[in-house]
Amino acid sequence: MSTSSPSVGGKVVAAALAGDELATEVLYEAGVALGEAAAMLTSVLDPERIVFTGGLMRGAGDLLFEPARAAFLRRLAPPNMASKDLLEVSSATTDPIVFGAGNRASQIASSTLLLSAYPYR
Repeated sequence: MSTSSPSVGGKVVAAALAGDELATEVLYEAGVALGEAAAMLTSVLDPERIVFTGGLMRGAGDLLFEPARAAFLRRLAPPNMASKDLLEVSSATTDPIVFGAGNRASQIASSTLLLSAYPYR
């Protein structure tokens, strides 16, 4: 028997998908904030692509992503950058952060084992 329950974000998404106006507004405002933050980072870092991932983004879909995209395009500076639609939602069904963290842990473990086996290396 699983004792896990949906996260607060998951509950908000479920409520919004069921038509709850307050939950929909929360996702809209979160999307706007996300898009504005992405635009600020784009102005500084000039990335080729920004990929949003995770269960919340996949679950909320356009309720979160479309306000993010609109805010992103509105906030880009200078105005000629507004044609840069760099945002996308990952189609990965698993969370790449978990794989990245697992890969890094494996690298650390390997180097630690190597150093303990060959301390004079």
